[in-house]
Amino acid sequence: MAAGPWVKFNKGIYYGMIGTIDFDVATADTFKCALLLDTYTPDLTDDTWADLSAHDHAGGTGYTAAGQGLTSVVYTNTAGVDKWDADDPTWTASGGSITAKYAVIYHVASGKLIRYCDLETTGSKTSTTGNDFVIQLSSSGIFTVT
Repeated sequence: MAAGPWVKFNKGIYYGMIGTIDFDVATADTFKCALLLDTYTPDLTDDTWADLSAHDHAGGTGYTAAGQGLTSVVYTNTAGVDKWDADDPTWTASGGSITAKYAVIYHVASGKLIRYCDLETTGSKTSTTGNDFVIQLSSSGIFTVT
């Protein structure tokens, strides 16, 4: 199942505009995708990973606490549309299930939050031992700016 739309935290793009985050992949900036439990209530005023890390899925069962680095991050500008995208984050459940309600993308060095998505409209998404937990990103990218 495809993830829901990526919703921006209030300052998710602002930090790119003032230079705290450089979305251009030619830099050394790195980003992570983390899985959050249903104990988290989305709050667009959350600003850093520390604001919501208490709701992170526990490490183990194929998931590493605080998430995994995004791979193949790409920033493009085509016909005046800026697009930021990456490969689909994937974890393989091992020794237990991976269960999460939300996914969040954040900038590693600053901890600044960029986007979150609801993985299931009702309940949480679960992958059992031996199965992949995949967040299928939109072909339109994680976000676009026109």
